[in-house]
Amino acid sequence: MALTNFLGTETDLDKHPGSSVSVLYVNDEEGLQKLGKRYLESSGPITVDTLTSAEEALALPHLHTYDAIVSDYLMPDMDGLVLLQEIRERFDTMPFILVSEKGREEVIIRAIEYGVDFYIQKGEDSRALFEEISDKLMKAVQRRRVFSDQIPAVEKEIRGQYAELKTLKNSLEESEKKFRNIVETSPDVIWDTDLEGFVTYVSPQCHAISGYTPEELVGRNLLSILTPEGMEMMREVLKEGKTRKPGLFSFDVPVLHKDGSQRILNIRSFPLEDKSGNRVGFRGVSSDVTELFGMMKELRASEERFRLMAERSSDLIVILDDRLCATYISPSVFAITGYSKQELVGKSTEDAASLLFPMDIEEFKHIIRTLQEKESVEDVNIRIRTKDGRSVFVNLYATPIVNNNLLTGAQVSMRVITSVKEITAALYKSEEKYRVLAENVHDVIWTCDETMHLTYISPSVTRALGFSQEQALKMKLEDFLAPESTQVFQTFLEQGQDLLKNGIPVPHKMVLELEFKTKNKPSTWAEMMISTAFDANKKFTGFVGVTRDITKRKEAEELLRKSEEKFRSFVENANDIVFSLTPDGIITYIPDKWTTIFGYENNEVIGCDASRFIHPDDYPRIFASITQKIIERKEKAVVECRLLYKDGSWKWHSLNISPVLDEEGNVTLLQGISHDINERKRNEDAIKKANRQLSLLTGITRHDILNKVSVIYGFLELMEKGLLDPSTTEYFSIICNATRDIQTQIEFTRIYEELGSHEPQWILLDLVIPRSQVPSSVTLNTDIQGIIIFADPMLEKVFFNLLDNSLRHGETVSEIRVSARKEGDFLIVVWEDNGVGIADNEKEKIFERGFGKNTSLGMFLVREILSLTDIRITENGKPGTGARFEMKIPRESYRAILNNVT
Repeated sequence: MALTNFLGTETDLDKHPGSSVSVLYVNDEEGLQKLGKRYLESSGPITVDTLTSAEEALALPHLHTYDAIVSDYLMPDMDGLVLLQEIRERFDTMPFILVSEKGREEVIIRAIEYGVDFYIQKGEDSRALFEEISDKLMKAVQRRRVFSDQIPAVEKEIRGQYAELKTLKNSLEESEKKFRNIVETSPDVIWDTDLEGFVTYVSPQCHAISGYTPEELVGRNLLSILTPEGMEMMREVLKEGKTRKPGLFSFDVPVLHKDGSQRILNIRSFPLEDKSGNRVGFRGVSSDVTELFGMMKELRASEERFRLMAERSSDLIVILDDRLCATYISPSVFAITGYSKQELVGKSTEDAASLLFPMDIEEFKHIIRTLQEKESVEDVNIRIRTKDGRSVFVNLYATPIVNNNLLTGAQVSMRVITSVKEITAALYKSEEKYRVLAENVHDVIWTCDETMHLTYISPSVTRALGFSQEQALKMKLEDFLAPESTQVFQTFLEQGQDLLKNGIPVPHKMVLELEFKTKNKPSTWAEMMISTAFDANKKFTGFVGVTRDITKRKEAEELLRKSEEKFRSFVENANDIVFSLTPDGIITYIPDKWTTIFGYENNEVIGCDASRFIHPDDYPRIFASITQKIIERKEKAVVECRLLYKDGSWKWHSLNISPVLDEEGNVTLLQGISHDINERKRNEDAIKKANRQLSLLTGITRHDILNKVSVIYGFLELMEKGLLDPSTTEYFSIICNATRDIQTQIEFTRIYEELGSHEPQWILLDLVIPRSQVPSSVTLNTDIQGIIIFADPMLEKVFFNLLDNSLRHGETVSEIRVSARKEGDFLIVVWEDNGVGIADNEKEKIFERGFGKNTSLGMFLVREILSLTDIRITENGKPGTGARFEMKIPRESYRAILNNVT
């Protein structure tokens, strides 16, 4: 690579006095070749050879003998950048100077990357161009010669540094080998990510745990292999991890294995920081704890089943520890003893004896001794004294818990024993209470035997169906039903009978929706909740049921069904595709039309993450838009992206997505419409391609014309110095002016070609005022601080041309003022001067191309640039007092960040 950073001293430049410099000048314009050769050879000890193409230069057998190469950029077949690359590959340090026209910033950047020594932009002055080439040429050559003198010493130093680096490299490789052996043999997965969760390193064990290879995971976001629950958890962890205090952080997260199964990983991680202490990512270790997690889950389920059984049981259940003190007491303790659980848990056996069993204390002590001997206690009747002083007989069972022949606890159950008379009285009281309830309730309550004959029906049957209680009790249940519902009910009975016949338990509770006949009015719909009834010997005796009128609900359901059918018909037959997603991006609905368009079956799409169908290059942009605009700001968003078809093709769609909010304002669902815009995109691409080709053609043409103009200028300057007949001075001036006009017109085409080629931007208005171009004789006052407008990046040329108009045509201008004010929803930006002003009949003509003095293009260009973002400009100054240009900016195209615009 060329040593473009080496700066020679005056002593260095004198080490080769009087030596001639041989230069190869490559340019496809023969006129510029001759002009350049003459200028350079007359400027010092320089010998110039010329060629018209890069191919000819590379074919020279003695190319290596030249001290330097000067090349034009734009040439047919092979341009100057390609020639520069070839020279750098063959002769790393040969000086190379590249010449091109102005406005080629991308060429400058690439030339620097390829190792150019100097890059020179063409101007109007040929003499200045070749003087600059001569100066840069001598500096580059002298720099190379000085560098050549210093090579031996530098080489020696580099060899010494190389030996040190090799030793360090060997040590580093040995250390890295040890570390890699540890990582690759570890049963856990070791990984690094950036702050957003994208994997930058992962150890090979990831394949055994997740099914993915390191190559599949590196560069991928951890969120992509997590379940929806895991994604939400990991997003929160990543968010908090950016500010969490340093140290190890551990948590469990559900992961989707590559085979589709779910695993649970325990993650231990800590933040990574750079040398400046800035947090740059995370490093961690992950272990598969799926089996342990499953065991813990089963244990919790078993404990929950036991707890539910104990807490729903009317028996008093107590668990004792190794000292036979209560650690758990079921809720029924309050109903039986009057004491709460908190009053009894932790009591010693002595306290329990005096508090609960004072009347049978010896029997209680015997029970305790039996348990201490690790023997069971069965069917013992003992009295408990309640909190209010009553005595209650209970039947007690107790089982010791023994581990390694040591008593570690006991389980005790007690059931209250009450006399038959007390039970009968309580039952009668309970039946009376529920009979009053049944006879006054709006629903119809009934019981029937195993043959479906009614044994009881509540009085509400008269209000519901028109039959009296006496009439209803003489009927079977199926006598109340419409024909279709009778068939449904018969099927229900047959299924129940089959279950009983095969010894299979009948469901305790069933719900049927049936149509009932009434005595004096149309049929009605009712919901029948049926429960099975058994006697004390668990023999099936019939049914108990509640019938509730649901006619209005059925009517509402029918209306809803018809409405849904209309909506579904609209969705299924629309040209566009309606869809819905969860806020996490999981697809919850697509119409059947999806299969016709995309090729996927519904079950291949619903439940999947939408990222699977979005092009990887588009997904980050889509994800950011949905997060910021829909999830955070709860606004509608319209995005364009490529979607994956089942045949593997990608097509452009426009997605119009809206959030669905709950009562608290949280986003619960995303609903959208997808519209195929692939044909439009293809047309846009074709237009862009045509514009690029047109731009390339006009650029080449402009380049060729400007080269010709440069040749004319060069030889005109030589003619001016030579034998110029005074009688031809006028013709000479005409030629110069015409050539200058050609150059101005060509420069305008370059500017106009760039107009609208870049996206509009938000631009701070105060920064584009051309203060440096204002002469000292003119005062510029501005009052536009804090105003930002949405305009084409060429906005600066608008104010440059306004200034040029004031200075060139204002004649007496000594003051210019730029201000802004609000007018309704519009912002008015004013440029005014105190010159001679503009005549009334020219106020619109000045914006026409070709009208006026000089180039006749400046104000035309001003209006064109502003119109790109719907900004209007007019001139409404008073002739004789100065020009006044007003720019009218729409509300959506300006912002006042300092709130000083009135």
